Amino acid sequence: MVVLCTFVGGILGFVILVIFESLSFLLFGRSLSTLIFGHSGLQALIAPMAGCILGWIWGNKLKDNQEQARINRELEQDRIRYEREETKSR
Repeated sequence: MVVLCTFVGGILGFVILVIFESLSFLLFGRSLSTLIFGHSGLQALIAPMAGCILGWIWGNKLKDNQEQARINRELEQDRIRYEREETKSR
């Protein structure tokens, strides 16, 4: 799950870079990322890397949420089981 989210994040980072470049050319007639990074080409590395990091964080958050949901289900089942035993003993 985490690996998939990281991969998707990297692809989305690159797609967002392409959209940002297209919009900057349409609106300003020049590339804003070239103004920020110069002609080094770092934007092509930084955007997918940032997307991978955000995807990794998102994947870990999803994994934590799934684990918490599993724990909550187990607690709810234990509570119901305890209430049934409590009513039987009365």
